Amino acid sequence: MTDDSKIIVDDDWKAQAQAEKQKLAEEVEQQQAQAAEQQKIPEASFSALANLIGTQAMMSLQGMQDPAGSGKMVVDPAAAKYFIDTLVVLTEKTEGNLSEEEATHLKQITGDLQMAFVEMMKHLESQGAPGTAAPAEEAAAAPKIETDV
Repeated sequence: MTDDSKIIVDDDWKAQAQAEKQKLAEEVEQQQAQAAEQQKIPEASFSALANLIGTQAMMSLQGMQDPAGSGKMVVDPAAAKYFIDTLVVLTEKTEGNLSEEEATHLKQITGDLQMAFVEMMKHLESQGAPGTAAPAEEAAAAPKIETDV
């Protein structure tokens, strides 16, 4: 038997394959654009700076995993106080130079963190944590405290 059959390529099939290939390339390009947008660093601004410092203070207040690997949560009153004091200095040094929105935002963050600091110190004192029976300034100088926050 001789193989006289010919392979016939349909032009419609070629067009469909080309369209699918183009659609797939567009989807990949769109996914890459979305990934790049998600990794984009926000524009530097005063509010971003205040939020950055505030976030560091909040992490110190709420506790974080012990970097030494003990598995316990560690609060760091000294670091929290430092970051809150930094926000206070920023408030003082920028007085009169901020927009109303920026000034309000900074005062709100600072006030909220100061209240959270007082509450954390009361909580630690009630648990009998070392270094918390002293005034806040001395307690903040105490080492990191392991707790079940």
